[in-house]
Amino acid sequence: MWPGDSTAGDERFFHDWGMVVEQERRFTVRNHPCAVRLLAYVNQGNMGSYKSALSAPALDIDLTHATRHTAGVGLNIEQEITKNIGVFSRLGWNDGHNEAWMFTDTSHTGSLGVSIKGAPWHRNDDTIGVGFVVSGLSQDAQNYFAAGGKGILSGDGGLQYAKEKLLETYYDCKLTNHLRGALDYQFLAAPAFNSSRGPVSVFATRLYFEY
Repeated sequence: MWPGDSTAGDERFFHDWGMVVEQERRFTVRNHPCAVRLLAYVNQGNMGSYKSALSAPALDIDLTHATRHTAGVGLNIEQEITKNIGVFSRLGWNDGHNEAWMFTDTSHTGSLGVSIKGAPWHRNDDTIGVGFVVSGLSQDAQNYFAAGGKGILSGDGGLQYAKEKLLETYYDCKLTNHLRGALDYQFLAAPAFNSSRGPVSVFATRLYFEY
């Protein structure tokens, strides 16, 4: 895996990389299938350091770019409870010393959810689900953003830190043999880890066509 944005202007293609290893085990619990996946990764690239950026002029993390490594682990569990009900949980952690490469500034996260197939209301191909996610920042990241630093999605000056909490529910339905649609609602507390922000409600729809 290669970084999507070379913010440091480094054109050495094989210098910046990500390495991932995953172990999966499938088994049954009282005749109900279960899957457990353990993942570990390490990234190398020209990344800025949160701690070093605190001493940089204007908190410019780009001035601290150097060859650095970020390591992390993840755990994913999926368990069928009944024929139509399943639960899932995901845990993630990285060392949180350096700026994020992509997607989010999160250093650690945990989620728990349940999905229910539509058989009880005679919609066998439909699914309704609800999930709860809690995410946080490392101490280095907290200090950087509290001082006014900026990241991928975080950083509006003087961060009043709080864990970001998300409650999401969705309904996914089969519209035709080739078309599916979904409605999604998310309630977000302390967005971007700022207790003075939010709460925020997000509504979304999705259409999926296959042939």
